Amino acid sequence: MARVDTPSPSGTPPSALPCQEGEDDMCEDQTTAPVQYIFAARDPVHGGASDLEPWVTDGTAEGTHLLLDIVPGTGGSSPSGFTALGDGRAVFTTRDGTDWITDGTAEGTTPLPATLPALTGGSVAALGDGRFLLALDDGMHGTEPVITDFTAAGTRLLADLNPGPDGSAPALFTALGDGRFVFSASDRSPASAPPAGGEGEGVGRELWISDGTAGGTHLLADINPGAASSDPGGITLLGDGRFLFTADDGTHGEEPWISDGTACGTHLLADIQAGAGRSTFGSGFTALGDGRFIVTADDGIHGLEPWITDGTACGTHLLADINPGLLDGVRILTSYLVLEDGRVLMTGDDGIHGLEPWITDGTAEGTRLLADIQAGGADGASVFASAFYTALGDGRALFAASDGLHGREPWVTDGTTGGTQLVMDIHPGEVGSDTLIVGPLAEGRVLLRADDGEHGIELWSTDGTAEGTALVKDIWPGSFSSMALFFTRLTPMDTDAWGA
Repeated sequence: MARVDTPSPSGTPPSALPCQEGEDDMCEDQTTAPVQYIFAARDPVHGGASDLEPWVTDGTAEGTHLLLDIVPGTGGSSPSGFTALGDGRAVFTTRDGTDWITDGTAEGTTPLPATLPALTGGSVAALGDGRFLLALDDGMHGTEPVITDFTAAGTRLLADLNPGPDGSAPALFTALGDGRFVFSASDRSPASAPPAGGEGEGVGRELWISDGTAGGTHLLADINPGAASSDPGGITLLGDGRFLFTADDGTHGEEPWISDGTACGTHLLADIQAGAGRSTFGSGFTALGDGRFIVTADDGIHGLEPWITDGTACGTHLLADINPGLLDGVRILTSYLVLEDGRVLMTGDDGIHGLEPWITDGTAEGTRLLADIQAGGADGASVFASAFYTALGDGRALFAASDGLHGREPWVTDGTTGGTQLVMDIHPGEVGSDTLIVGPLAEGRVLLRADDGEHGIELWSTDGTAEGTALVKDIWPGSFSSMALFFTRLTPMDTDAWGA
């Protein structure tokens, strides 16, 4: 029988954060704010068997509820394109084409003015004054960068980068911290020209920069000259005004690049795979917290493996050849989680044990198999599950894995082999609960989506122990699934107790 949380009569108040030795009594008043997510789900009354409505959850039964019955009854509104604004609100679109904004309450969920350009999903950057930079489509210019406060009067086209109805499809908006923003966009217009001037045939998808004004919005660098695209990706701030990204200049293939926000200061960081071969495959960079970053790359000799860079060519090198030779030691989708002690969790395959959790201290000698969860060559941690290592905030991390006996279930690790273990067999037996890690909640808990065989696919939460693992709410009572999906965090990231 699955365990179900019983709401307390007065709800779930925030817990006091532990005081550190030497701190005054004021720290006893510090609290952990709830972490709220918006998602789409169905129940017998709202959405029914064939459709969905927007829901919210903070990981408690009383905090999990229908946000708004947009299409009353079992019709459902099919909400999608949830995009967090970073201030506790999100925008989304319903099946009829209506765009909405919400603060996670029914009263604060309203349709955006019909005169606003249409949401197109993707990234968003806050300007810090209540306005946001994101991609919108006004029906005339195509999808272009727009600055908006989500009122008709406070919405304006930043720049028509690709004149005409096709639009530039901007993406990856990233604030540099000095009032400027970088993003990728495509300008295929014949009249466009690279920074050096002269007529061109468009510049393809390249890196752009803006200070929030039309005059201050321009192509940063035509990395792949002419109409070809460099397809920049993985934009990651170094913290000193520079940023890393991946791009293809048409000569070296897709490789790591670095920029200080100027054309002259934008250059290839390292040609990891010499020649025209691509090394990074759209991989992002993970900050280790000591000025170094880890990235998945293939140098053409060692296969896909973890690499380290400090933002210099000399400081960019192979971390470890997990699977010796040409075979891949990690996968393109592998993510990295930095633990509190600076070590990094990842999923690797040494060619002997299958895909399993690995750990590294940033050196080849300190990179090792953490646990052979499914003994032998079978995969214990799948590529899909490995993208969701989530910190619990106490030095441990949660992930999903299968040991061949229990199916895919939640596992926990403290970074040691002995401390890596099954949390709970939510769906007893080999079938498994098909656990999906959603993200951190308050008070050292993590939100999951799982199927215990009795309640269908529903929301669960865990603190990394069997006793602390519980069904949050059976949204669709019985064995039918609520099919909760499209989870998007509403709560700003800096409100977490441990900064997750």
